[in-house]
Parts: sequence; structure tokens; C-alpha cells
Amino acid sequence: SGVEALTAPVHTRAVVDAPDLDLTAASALLPLPAPELPWTKRIPTPLRFPGMPNDRFWEFEDAQLALHRIDAATHDLARLALVEFSSTYGNDWFTFPVPLTYGTVATLTELVVRDVFGTTELVRQAADPAWSMFQPTRPDGVPQRLVVAPVSVGTLSGPVVEEVAFVRDENANLVWGLEKIVTDADGRIRDLVAEYSAARRPASALPTDAELLYQLMTDVPEHWVPFVPVHIGGDDRAVGLVEAVLPRPDSFGELVVTAPRSSVLQELRGKVLHEEEVPPEGVTVRRRWYLARSADGARHVWAARDVTTGRGEGESGLAFDITIDVRGGPGGGHA
Repeated sequence: SGVEALTAPVHTRAVVDAPDLDLTAASALLPLPAPELPWTKRIPTPLRFPGMPNDRFWEFEDAQLALHRIDAATHDLARLALVEFSSTYGNDWFTFPVPLTYGTVATLTELVVRDVFGTTELVRQAADPAWSMFQPTRPDGVPQRLVVAPVSVGTLSGPVVEEVAFVRDENANLVWGLEKIVTDADGRIRDLVAEYSAARRPASALPTDAELLYQLMTDVPEHWVPFVPVHIGGDDRAVGLVEAVLPRPDSFGELVVTAPRSSVLQELRGKVLHEEEVPPEGVTVRRRWYLARSADGARHVWAARDVTTGRGEGESGLAFDITIDVRGGPGGGHA
């Protein structure tokens, strides 16, 4: 119908899966396809999982998972909920297959259970609007639906065409966006770290007629983009990070401002990045091209980013108001 129904606002992997998809308000306008069979009869079977307690007494259970040996503290709610669910409500789940076509959004309107005595009972959906299993997040007014997304068996990934590392610099009290690999407009992949190391010139000879030399600011490579902290939302405790500019001297000694060359930092211009998004170990964002075939044999090509943990803190060497001892190197410290 041409209406955007699904979004994936937050995901850190290169491949989007069904748990990453959310239903939007436009999903209420999409017509659902009519099922092939209005009523489907299935015989439910008990749902089994490793370590599930048996229904009968005096029966040997599977030793792959021992629930009584799970070590959980009083604040470890996830493990405690797993043990309680497995031991108390594990035998209350049944399953029966319902065939669906890939690439559809379906919903189960009615579920009628007929027991061995011939009594039928209508089972309604759970009334909890805030949480449900196997269903995407949806806004108010959108009914519960099951998304059967078209998937591929495998994908072919190309080389990294863009890599940006977000690192913390405690000495400079800043967060840096370190552009390592970028792609130019003509499609040429550039390694900015290697280019900077190859083009780095040796330091010029310092004059010897003075005991101390004053330096206003040290030089930082162009592929280091600073992020400064700001208060967000009118709350003094809520801190965000905003991309800033750092004047650098050109070949003539004039201070110029350079724009970031990666698409990640270009998209962050004018936006606020939450401080908790950059942990002490840092974050690395890489972009690649992917190729896959769908179920109908068609080829699909797309570019995607994946977010991984960084390699620790960084040090840009940024310092202000320092003195240099001509006779023995840096020795004056900060003013």
C-alpha cells in the first residue's frame, strides 16, 4: 500500500531482525491480507525446553540444565524470574503451528479451545498493553500483530568503508570522534590514520636563545573531532555531548576549521549525543556493504553500520598554556 509500517529506531547490529522492528501509527491503516482458511484446526502439544521439570513424580529429568544449581542473588531478578517460570509455570505452555507467508503482518483474532469433553472456550489475548511476547512494540491504537519478516540464509559482507571510534580522553576532559576510515565522493576508501602518520613532519628546531618557550595549544590531528558536554532538558544533572569545532593551523600557519568527513559525524552535527552512549571503553562504528538473495532469488544490496565495544580510552595530546624547556624538553607545565 506504500505506507511505512515498520521502523527500526535502535539497533546495534548490521542486520535488522524481527525484535528490532517497531510498529508505527501508520500500521493501523494497512489492510491485513485475508487468510486462506478462516478456521484452522490444530492439536496443541506441550512446549518443551532443556531443564524443564517433568510433570510426573519419580521420573528422571534431563541433567543438561539444573535449575536448583543456578546461583542468583536477591537483586538478580532475571535469573530468579527464569527459575520461577521454569519450575512453576513451565508446563502451562502449549504450541501449535500456524502457516504464514514471509513478508506479512498477521494477527490472531480468535482462539477457541475444545477439550476432551467436547466443551469449547474462547481464549482471549493478554490484557497487558505494555508487554507481550513475539510482538513488536506498537503505539496506542495499533492492534497486536505478528511480523513475519522476509529473511535470507546468509549475506556477503564487503570491506569496511567507514570506521569511527568514539573514545574518552580524561586528560583533555573530552570525548573524541576518531575518524579512521572514510570513503570519498568518488568511492575511494581512505585510511586517515595511515595518511596522517605518513604525512607527519618532524618537529622544527626550537630556538636556543631562550630558556623556556610558551605554547598556546598543542596540535591535534584533523581526524580527531571533539565532543563537548552540555546540559540537556533544563536539568543540571542530565549531560549530553555536542560535536564541536577545533581550529587547526594550516600550511601557512592560519587557523582554519575543517568539517568531518565520515557520514556518522556528519549526521551528528547539531544533535545531542547522550553521555552514557560512550562508555569508558569507547564505541566503534563500522559501515559495510552487504549482498543477499531473497526467497524469490532477487539480489539486494544495502549499506549498514554495526556498533561494537571500543579498545579503551584515548589520548589526543591536547593541552593549553604549556611551557617547553628548550634544554630538556617539556618542563614548564600548565600555566
